[in-house]
Amino acid sequence: MPDISVIIPAYREEKVIGGVVEKVRRVMDATGKSHEILVVNDGSDDKTAEEARNAGARVISHPYNIGNGAAVKTGIRQAKGKILIMMDGAEPLEQDQRSDNGDATNAIEDNLPADLAEQHDHYLYGVPGIVRVCP
Repeated sequence: MPDISVIIPAYREEKVIGGVVEKVRRVMDATGKSHEILVVNDGSDDKTAEEARNAGARVISHPYNIGNGAAVKTGIRQAKGKILIMMDGAEPLEQDQRSDNGDATNAIEDNLPADLAEQHDHYLYGVPGIVRVCP
């Protein structure tokens, strides 16, 4: 069982999902914690699933688009990690186009504590062990 699961819901992201998965993998590898990257393909009619798989993610696909919330729920149910991190599958915007929060992969890189897998006080919606990294 991995320490950390990074859950990435994605819809029609074939052009960018491979790069997102690769960047997340580099950041997670640097933590030294065991991890999985789980892309939930929400019924994309392009090559999102194929590109994510080629980049090294485990992919779960919905048969049709049922929305981001359902994709997040699928990811939570299918994740194997003790700690869950949710992030967006869209390509980070250029620096001058970003929201005030910055992009999700930089948030992981800048804020993920080295001992995250040992910490159990992170909560999302009252569920221990779930962290949301907001873009």
